[in-house]
Amino acid sequence: SPMSVTYLMSMLANGAEGTTRDEILATIGAKDYDIDEMNAFYAYLMRRAKTADKHTTLNIANYIALNNQFKLKKKYAATIADSYQGSVEALDFNNPASAALINGWSSDHTDKMIPSIIDQIEPSAVAYILNAIYFNGTWTDKFDKKDTKKEQFNGYTRDIKYVDMMHRNAKYPYLENDVYSAVSLPYGSGAYSMTV
Repeated sequence: SPMSVTYLMSMLANGAEGTTRDEILATIGAKDYDIDEMNAFYAYLMRRAKTADKHTTLNIANYIALNNQFKLKKKYAATIADSYQGSVEALDFNNPASAALINGWSSDHTDKMIPSIIDQIEPSAVAYILNAIYFNGTWTDKFDKKDTKKEQFNGYTRDIKYVDMMHRNAKYPYLENDVYSAVSLPYGSGAYSMTV
């Protein structure tokens, strides 16, 4: 998700400097912010995500699997722990079992929805930086099961498949222009919504 990419790039920016850091910050739309301000903002988002809506569960987790041939600077490791609630684990990248540890982290932090994220570890890699966002919410306005019907769906492979499609007539925020149409469907008390 865009939020996952932003967390990953922000953690990466904290380990970079000069032009590289500037380019990373520009890419994620944070070029006009001090990195400490950005870190404080992401720390706030992580704290707020857990309490914004009692009808939803939103957990954000960050992790760095570090090749044990390298060491992180203490300040960087502290920033990852404090601002990103991230854990850092030194692993033997020559040991195939290290992939299972990374996959275990992924499974644990996605409620087992993503049980495997990596097949093998590249021994020459310095680190793997991971982010997981787990969301589980109930719709503000429930969809009636009897209005779910099998309909055609064009996937990214352009294959047409028949899948269950939910239907509901109601008023929702909607936008249409020459490029796209979008609708926003709220979850829980409305703190979160899905935009399609």
